[in-house]
Amino acid sequence: NPYNTIYDGRKLLERLRPYQMGALTCLASYGIVDSRELLNNKVKILDSDKLLKIYKELDKLADEEHNALSWLCLYFRTFPMNGVNGFKSRTKLLVSKYDSF
Repeated sequence: NPYNTIYDGRKLLERLRPYQMGALTCLASYGIVDSRELLNNKVKILDSDKLLKIYKELDKLADEEHNALSWLCLYFRTFPMNGVNGFKSRTKLLVSKYDSF
């Protein structure tokens, strides 16, 4: 829509899934992420040096892009995944009713 209003967060995340999986698959092809773990919907870093090199490349982004990526990284690192107010419950993408509180 022209005003970028998010009406359905779950639908938005589902639409973003192919891009995220594409990025993770790319990282796996470079040996940065374990491709076997990725098949199990888990991300395991294999080569932190290569990942650090990518982070350094991000410094070349425009300030707005760099700020947005930094905020997203901080937000998702500190955002609770489980519980009533957690990411899993809010998005309803993953089952959260069996999580311990």
